[in-house]
Amino acid sequence: MAFLEVKNIKKSFANTEVLKGIDFSLEKGQVLSIIGSSGSGKTTLLRCINFLEKPDDGEIAVGGETVMDKQAREDQLSEQELRRRRLHFGLVFQSFNLFPQYTAKGNLTLAAELQAKERLKAQRLHKNRDVVEAEMKEISDRADAILSRMELSDKAGQYPCQLSGGQCQRVAIARALMLDPEVLCFDEPTSALDPELTEEVLRVIRSLRDENRTMIIVTHEMEFARNVSDKVIFMADGVIEEQGTPDEVFGNPQSEKTRQFLAHDKK
Repeated sequence: MAFLEVKNIKKSFANTEVLKGIDFSLEKGQVLSIIGSSGSGKTTLLRCINFLEKPDDGEIAVGGETVMDKQAREDQLSEQELRRRRLHFGLVFQSFNLFPQYTAKGNLTLAAELQAKERLKAQRLHKNRDVVEAEMKEISDRADAILSRMELSDKAGQYPCQLSGGQCQRVAIARALMLDPEVLCFDEPTSALDPELTEEVLRVIRSLRDENRTMIIVTHEMEFARNVSDKVIFMADGVIEEQGTPDEVFGNPQSEKTRQFLAHDKK
Protein backbone atom coordinates (compact mmCIF):
# COMPACT_ATOMS: atom_id res chain seq x y z
CA MET A 1 0.00 0.00 0.00
CA ALA A 2 1.30 3.45 -0.94
CA PHE A 3 1.85 6.08 1.76
CA LEU A 4 -0.62 8.51 0.12
CA GLU A 5 -3.52 7.23 -1.93
CA VAL A 6 -5.95 9.53 -3.73
CA LYS A 7 -8.87 7.80 -5.42
CA ASN A 8 -11.62 9.06 -7.73
CA ILE A 9 -11.66 12.68 -6.50
CA LYS A 10 -14.52 14.55 -8.17
CA LYS A 11 -15.59 18.15 -7.70
CA SER A 12 -18.15 20.36 -9.42
CA PHE A 13 -19.07 23.99 -8.94
CA ALA A 14 -22.67 24.55 -9.99
CA ASN A 15 -22.87 22.86 -13.40
CA THR A 16 -19.12 22.95 -14.06
CA GLU A 17 -17.29 19.67 -13.48
CA VAL A 18 -13.78 20.72 -12.39
CA LEU A 19 -12.37 17.36 -11.28
CA LYS A 20 -13.62 14.29 -13.13
CA GLY A 21 -12.09 11.43 -11.12
CA ILE A 22 -8.47 11.90 -10.05
CA ASP A 23 -6.36 8.93 -8.96
CA PHE A 24 -2.72 8.85 -7.91
CA SER A 25 -0.47 7.50 -5.18
CA LEU A 26 2.85 8.41 -3.57
CA GLU A 27 5.37 6.53 -1.49
CA LYS A 28 6.73 8.15 1.65
CA GLY A 29 9.41 10.72 0.80
CA GLN A 30 8.39 11.06 -2.85
CA VAL A 31 7.79 14.42 -4.52
CA LEU A 32 4.94 14.89 -6.99
CA SER A 33 4.72 17.90 -9.27
CA ILE A 34 1.38 18.75 -10.87
CA ILE A 35 1.54 20.82 -14.04
CA GLY A 36 -1.05 22.05 -16.50
CA SER A 37 -2.74 25.14 -17.88
CA SER A 38 -4.85 27.48 -15.77
CA GLY A 39 -8.32 26.03 -15.27
CA SER A 40 -7.19 22.41 -15.52
CA GLY A 41 -8.15 21.70 -11.89
CA LYS A 42 -4.72 21.67 -10.22
CA THR A 43 -5.49 24.08 -7.39
CA THR A 44 -8.94 22.63 -6.79
CA LEU A 45 -7.36 19.19 -6.40
CA LEU A 46 -4.87 20.56 -3.87
CA ARG A 47 -7.66 22.30 -1.95
CA CYS A 48 -9.69 19.07 -1.83
CA ILE A 49 -6.68 17.16 -0.50
CA ASN A 50 -6.24 19.81 2.21
CA PHE A 51 -9.94 19.87 3.22
CA LEU A 52 -10.39 23.44 1.98
CA GLU A 53 -12.95 22.19 -0.53
CA LYS A 54 -15.33 19.28 -0.04
CA PRO A 55 -15.08 16.87 -2.98
CA ASP A 56 -18.27 15.37 -4.32
CA ASP A 57 -16.76 11.90 -4.42
CA GLY A 58 -13.52 10.11 -3.69
CA GLU A 59 -11.26 8.81 -0.99
CA ILE A 60 -7.91 9.83 0.51
CA ALA A 61 -5.70 7.67 2.73
CA VAL A 62 -2.42 8.56 4.46
CA GLY A 63 -0.22 5.91 6.02
CA GLY A 64 -3.01 3.36 5.82
CA GLU A 65 -5.56 5.62 7.55
CA THR A 66 -8.56 6.78 5.54
CA VAL A 67 -8.79 10.50 6.19
CA MET A 68 -11.54 11.27 3.68
CA ASP A 69 -14.20 9.01 2.22
CA LYS A 70 -17.27 10.57 0.61
CA GLN A 71 -19.07 7.23 0.74
CA ALA A 72 -18.88 7.32 4.56
CA ARG A 73 -21.03 9.52 6.80
CA GLU A 74 -18.34 12.15 7.32
CA ASP A 75 -20.95 14.78 8.09
CA GLN A 76 -21.23 13.08 11.48
CA LEU A 77 -17.56 13.61 12.37
CA SER A 78 -16.83 16.07 15.16
CA GLU A 79 -14.99 19.29 14.33
CA GLN A 80 -12.14 18.06 16.51
CA GLU A 81 -11.83 14.87 14.46
CA LEU A 82 -11.91 16.84 11.19
CA ARG A 83 -9.10 19.07 12.48
CA ARG A 84 -7.08 16.01 13.44
CA ARG A 85 -7.44 14.60 9.93
CA ARG A 86 -6.47 17.89 8.34
CA LEU A 87 -3.19 17.83 10.28
CA HIS A 88 -1.91 15.10 7.95
CA PHE A 89 -1.46 17.88 5.38
CA GLY A 90 0.19 21.28 5.32
CA LEU A 91 -0.46 23.81 2.56
CA VAL A 92 1.70 26.71 1.40
CA PHE A 93 -0.40 29.19 -0.59
CA GLN A 94 0.80 31.12 -3.62
CA SER A 95 -0.17 34.44 -2.00
CA PHE A 96 1.41 33.55 1.39
CA ASN A 97 -1.84 34.05 3.41
CA LEU A 98 0.10 35.26 6.44
CA PHE A 99 -1.79 36.99 9.24
CA PRO A 100 -0.76 40.67 8.89
CA GLN A 101 -1.38 41.44 12.58
CA TYR A 102 1.15 38.81 13.75
CA THR A 103 4.92 38.84 13.51
CA ALA A 104 6.76 36.21 11.49
CA LYS A 105 7.21 34.12 14.63
CA GLY A 106 3.62 34.77 15.70
CA ASN A 107 2.41 33.34 12.39
CA LEU A 108 4.32 30.15 13.23
CA THR A 109 3.23 29.75 16.83
CA LEU A 110 -0.46 30.71 16.58
CA ALA A 111 -1.94 27.39 15.41
CA ALA A 112 0.42 25.32 17.53
CA GLU A 113 -0.50 27.28 20.67
CA LEU A 114 -4.23 26.96 20.00
CA GLN A 115 -3.81 23.24 19.39
CA ALA A 116 -1.79 22.83 22.60
CA LYS A 117 -4.35 24.74 24.68
CA GLU A 118 -7.16 22.59 23.32
CA ARG A 119 -5.23 19.41 24.12
CA LEU A 120 -4.33 20.56 27.63
CA LYS A 121 -7.94 21.54 28.29
CA ALA A 122 -9.09 18.07 27.23
CA GLN A 123 -6.50 16.61 29.61
CA ARG A 124 -7.60 19.04 32.34
CA LEU A 125 -4.11 20.45 32.55
CA HIS A 126 -4.91 23.93 31.22
CA LYS A 127 -4.86 25.47 34.71
CA ASN A 128 -1.47 24.00 35.60
CA ARG A 129 0.84 26.97 35.03
CA ASP A 130 4.03 24.91 34.92
CA VAL A 131 2.62 22.55 32.29
CA VAL A 132 1.25 25.41 30.16
CA GLU A 133 4.49 27.40 30.35
CA ALA A 134 6.55 24.32 29.42
CA GLU A 135 4.29 23.66 26.45
CA MET A 136 4.47 27.27 25.23
CA LYS A 137 8.28 27.31 25.61
CA GLU A 138 8.56 24.13 23.56
CA ILE A 139 6.45 25.73 20.81
CA SER A 140 8.52 28.92 20.93
CA ASP A 141 11.78 26.97 20.73
CA ARG A 142 10.47 24.94 17.80
CA ALA A 143 9.46 28.12 15.96
CA ASP A 144 12.93 29.59 16.57
CA ALA A 145 14.58 26.46 15.19
CA ILE A 146 12.42 26.42 12.05
CA LEU A 147 12.96 30.14 11.42
CA SER A 148 16.69 29.51 11.73
CA ARG A 149 16.45 26.74 9.12
CA MET A 150 14.68 29.19 6.82
CA GLU A 151 17.45 31.77 7.50
CA LEU A 152 14.86 34.08 9.05
CA SER A 153 16.00 34.33 12.66
CA ASP A 154 16.61 38.06 12.29
CA LYS A 155 13.07 38.53 10.90
CA ALA A 156 11.21 36.77 13.74
CA GLY A 157 9.84 40.00 15.23
CA GLN A 158 8.94 41.66 11.94
CA TYR A 159 5.47 41.80 10.40
CA PRO A 160 4.60 40.55 6.89
CA CYS A 161 4.44 44.12 5.56
CA GLN A 162 8.11 44.52 6.54
CA LEU A 163 9.25 41.43 4.64
CA SER A 164 10.05 40.78 1.00
CA GLY A 165 7.92 38.39 -1.02
CA GLY A 166 10.55 35.68 -0.77
CA GLN A 167 10.79 36.14 2.99
CA CYS A 168 6.99 36.00 3.32
CA GLN A 169 6.91 32.75 1.37
CA ARG A 170 9.65 31.27 3.54
CA VAL A 171 7.63 32.25 6.63
CA ALA A 172 4.62 30.52 5.06
CA ILE A 173 6.69 27.37 4.51
CA ALA A 174 7.97 27.57 8.10
CA ARG A 175 4.39 27.92 9.36
CA ALA A 176 3.36 24.78 7.47
CA LEU A 177 6.31 22.89 8.96
CA MET A 178 5.40 23.89 12.53
CA LEU A 179 2.70 21.22 12.77
CA ASP A 180 4.94 18.61 11.12
CA PRO A 181 2.51 17.48 8.39
CA GLU A 182 2.99 14.10 6.78
CA VAL A 183 2.33 15.57 3.32
CA LEU A 184 3.48 19.10 2.50
CA CYS A 185 1.65 20.81 -0.37
CA PHE A 186 2.58 23.89 -2.38
CA ASP A 187 0.20 25.83 -4.61
CA GLU A 188 2.27 27.75 -7.17
CA PRO A 189 4.75 28.83 -4.46
CA THR A 190 6.69 31.17 -6.75
CA SER A 191 3.95 32.70 -8.92
CA ALA A 192 3.95 36.01 -6.99
CA LEU A 193 7.75 36.36 -6.96
CA ASP A 194 10.35 37.86 -9.27
CA PRO A 195 13.13 35.55 -10.61
CA GLU A 196 15.65 36.28 -7.85
CA LEU A 197 13.15 35.58 -5.08
CA THR A 198 11.83 32.56 -6.98
CA GLU A 199 15.21 30.86 -6.75
CA GLU A 200 15.33 31.66 -3.03
CA VAL A 201 12.09 29.76 -2.42
CA LEU A 202 12.93 26.90 -4.78
CA ARG A 203 16.19 26.39 -2.89
CA VAL A 204 14.21 25.92 0.33
CA ILE A 205 11.89 23.37 -1.33
CA ARG A 206 14.90 21.44 -2.64
CA SER A 207 16.30 21.28 0.89
CA LEU A 208 12.99 19.85 2.13
CA ARG A 209 13.19 17.18 -0.55
CA ASP A 210 16.61 16.22 0.75
CA GLU A 211 14.97 15.65 4.16
CA ASN A 212 12.83 12.90 2.60
CA ARG A 213 9.56 14.84 2.96
CA THR A 214 6.51 13.74 1.01
CA MET A 215 5.44 16.73 -1.09
CA ILE A 216 2.90 17.72 -3.72
CA ILE A 217 3.83 20.81 -5.74
CA VAL A 218 1.54 22.61 -8.15
CA THR A 219 3.98 24.61 -10.23
CA HIS A 220 4.57 26.43 -13.49
CA GLU A 221 8.37 26.04 -13.09
CA MET A 222 8.93 23.21 -15.56
CA GLU A 223 12.69 22.85 -15.10
CA PHE A 224 12.28 22.82 -11.33
CA ALA A 225 9.53 20.18 -11.58
CA ARG A 226 11.75 18.05 -13.78
CA ASN A 227 14.68 18.23 -11.38
CA VAL A 228 12.94 17.89 -8.00
CA SER A 229 10.16 15.37 -8.70
CA ASP A 230 9.85 11.61 -8.48
CA LYS A 231 6.52 11.78 -10.31
CA VAL A 232 4.87 14.35 -12.57
CA ILE A 233 1.17 14.68 -13.37
CA PHE A 234 -0.08 16.73 -16.30
CA MET A 235 -3.71 17.78 -15.84
CA ALA A 236 -6.05 19.01 -18.54
CA ASP A 237 -9.81 19.59 -18.44
CA GLY A 238 -10.23 18.11 -14.97
CA VAL A 239 -8.49 14.79 -15.62
CA ILE A 240 -4.96 13.43 -15.42
CA GLU A 241 -3.96 13.49 -19.05
CA GLU A 242 -0.56 11.94 -18.39
CA GLN A 243 1.58 10.89 -15.45
CA GLY A 244 4.96 9.29 -15.00
CA THR A 245 8.54 10.00 -14.08
CA PRO A 246 10.00 13.40 -15.07
CA ASP A 247 11.95 11.75 -17.89
CA GLU A 248 8.77 10.13 -19.21
CA VAL A 249 6.54 13.20 -19.03
CA PHE A 250 9.07 15.83 -20.07
CA GLY A 251 11.35 13.69 -22.22
CA ASN A 252 8.89 11.46 -24.02
CA PRO A 253 5.29 12.64 -23.55
CA GLN A 254 2.68 10.29 -24.98
CA SER A 255 -0.29 12.65 -25.02
CA GLU A 256 -0.69 15.27 -27.72
CA LYS A 257 -2.08 17.68 -25.11
CA THR A 258 1.07 17.21 -23.00
CA ARG A 259 3.30 17.81 -26.02
CA GLN A 260 1.42 20.98 -26.93
CA PHE A 261 1.56 22.28 -23.35
CA LEU A 262 5.30 21.69 -23.00
CA ALA A 263 6.02 23.15 -26.45
CA HIS A 264 4.03 26.28 -25.58
CA ASP A 265 5.87 26.60 -22.25
CA LYS A 266 9.23 26.65 -24.04
CA LYS A 267 8.24 29.62 -26.22
